[in-house]
Parts: sequence; C-alpha cells; structure tokens
Amino acid sequence: MVALAFYSTGGPRSTAARLARMGWIRALGRLGSRLTVEWRLRQEIRAVAGLDDAMLRDIGLARGGVEHAVRCGRRSGRAASVE
Repeated sequence: MVALAFYSTGGPRSTAARLARMGWIRALGRLGSRLTVEWRLRQEIRAVAGLDDAMLRDIGLARGGVEHAVRCGRRSGRAASVE
C-alpha cells in the first residue's frame, strides 16, 4: 500500500513535490555550471598571469588588469583596431 501511494501520479500533493524536486535539480545544475565556468576562468587567469611583463605589454595589458581582461574582455577602441 505504501508503494502504491509513493508512485501515485495524481493529486496536487505529488505534483507539488515533483516540481519542488525539479527545482532542486535545476538549482544544482546551475550551481555546477557556474562552478565549471569559474574554474575555467581561474585557469585562464593563471595562464595569462604567467606571461612576463613584456608579453603582457605586447598584448596591451598591465599585470593588474589580467583578471579583468580575462573575465570581461577588452574594451574596443584604439587598442583593438589594427591599421
């Protein structure tokens, strides 16, 4: 009898419980995605920060702007245009 109640598909209570579980699953999925993105960004920041100062200057970055450049990109303008 308990198994039948557990697998019941009808009724508002089972629908609400199913939706609540789906919400947690979605939240965990979003958290996992955000953690993956953050992990990749930190890898890229470490890689760019590992360049020496001359190389950073060649690509138009200062050491203090590495994290911002990796996370946000570069502004368009004089540095982005090549003539």
